[in-house]
Amino acid sequence: MHGEPGFVVYRLYEGESMRLLHVLGQHPAKTGSGTSTRAVIRELKKRGHPQFAVYGLNADQEPVDVGCAYEAVVFSEEKDGQLLFGMSDTMPYDSLRFCDMTAGQYKRWARKFLRAIRRAVQAFAPDVIIGHHLHLLTALAEKYTDVPVVGVCHGTDLAQLRRNAVHRAHVRKGLAGLRLIVTNSPTQVEEVAALLAYPKERIRVLGGGYDPAVFYPGTPPAPPPYEIVYAGKISEHKGLRPLYHALARLPQDGWRLTVAGTGEGEETERIVALGEALRLPIRYAGFLEQEALASLYRRSHLFVLPSFAEGLSLATLEALGAGLSCVVMDWPNLCAFLPQAFSLAGQITFVERVADQPIDASHPDFFVLVDRLQEAIGKNRSKVFSSGSSTGIIPTDEITWAGRVACLESWITDPAFGKGNGKGETKNNE
Repeated sequence: MHGEPGFVVYRLYEGESMRLLHVLGQHPAKTGSGTSTRAVIRELKKRGHPQFAVYGLNADQEPVDVGCAYEAVVFSEEKDGQLLFGMSDTMPYDSLRFCDMTAGQYKRWARKFLRAIRRAVQAFAPDVIIGHHLHLLTALAEKYTDVPVVGVCHGTDLAQLRRNAVHRAHVRKGLAGLRLIVTNSPTQVEEVAALLAYPKERIRVLGGGYDPAVFYPGTPPAPPPYEIVYAGKISEHKGLRPLYHALARLPQDGWRLTVAGTGEGEETERIVALGEALRLPIRYAGFLEQEALASLYRRSHLFVLPSFAEGLSLATLEALGAGLSCVVMDWPNLCAFLPQAFSLAGQITFVERVADQPIDASHPDFFVLVDRLQEAIGKNRSKVFSSGSSTGIIPTDEITWAGRVACLESWITDPAFGKGNGKGETKNNE
């Protein structure tokens, strides 16, 4: 049943559901955007909405159950001459960089994704498409279908747009007709509006969240050892080099760092070699699924993430949900989004950044950052050794996925959402 001509179908008002198609151009499990996409699908499924997903995959990767029916768009060097393109320049798997994309690569990439989107639109007949990342794939969905499209900003997409004027112009034109854009935090509203020439009144702050059924507080054993956990890619961008130097200044007895994540190539090898040269007690756990990561959090005393830049950092929200004390950088998006209760309770310590890009020991501010990390970690370590634990939890629904997705649902079903025929049609102007 369709509503008034010219408007999207607001089935929720009739006690029915909306059919939602998600499009994501990369692996749906190894990055923050993949984690948030699956969380949104999970929560919308709980709220009764049928869903379908189209996502990207390399040929050497296993398909991922994202919680709904899906089609994986697979790329291989052998058949396509190219791999997936990563929204970050350093991905936790082999990938190509969007800034290096040639016209020929774009045509092959767009052709494969567009075919999958058209198949999904024809077979699934979605009322709304949710495009994850304000980038080329969401622009394809908007340009070549007649289904209303919601764009989701994950932060890394904005970094790509800032760096590539050609892509920025293409995406700005392609996303002009988006019915709604949702961002990670209040700080991104102005940037999205400026980069895309998009009206601010059609931008909402979704943010991110954690699943309290998975991430909940535990009772880690009293130290020693003082258990520190890092979750993320093994890369220079994530600040592991200054972190290792800061940890080397701590008393070397009674603490241990667990690194949950993977990396690729010489960059990762250099970071691992640095830890070995400094003789740090580091355990590399590899990539961990959500349940295993949450279990690790419950056995730990401190979460640390010293990235030079982050979108929102879902890993930090999950650590807070698990009751961990956190030492992270003062990323504007997280600072603006996170309820003040966490800071006031001392559950999170924000370390002042010295740069937005990786720096090494030759940079004059490198050891300024090392000093700040050492001080923040040292204070928490002293508190844990004196009390036996530093875990806790601030009661709030504001950073759970259930609360955030309820907001998303209300925006999509609002009559102010925008015009569109909701007929599940595709355009032929390829």
